[in-house]
Amino acid sequence: MVLCIGRGKDDSPDALANEIERICDLLSKSPAGLGQTVEEAKVCSVLCELGEATATTVARFAGVSYSKALSILIDLQERGVTFSFGTVPKIFALTREEIGGARKEN
Repeated sequence: MVLCIGRGKDDSPDALANEIERICDLLSKSPAGLGQTVEEAKVCSVLCELGEATATTVARFAGVSYSKALSILIDLQERGVTFSFGTVPKIFALTREEIGGARKEN
């Protein structure tokens, strides 16, 4: 499950960071954690907001290290949550099923 954040009037990086923190706070309070770690939720939230991004961009917006972001993106790709295209640098995005499921929940 992926929580997508809605675009508001303020699309600044600070506003995105605040939304990601809010979502992660909600996840940490959830008994099941929605099946994702806080870092995975941050990565998915960034991809949901940006649509597609490199691991470097995801790391910067999610507030995790590059190596952690890349590891999460690869793990999520193996689980069918994300996909990648391109060569260097790879671009990552959520799968259509994840995007559709997240939008239905909002």
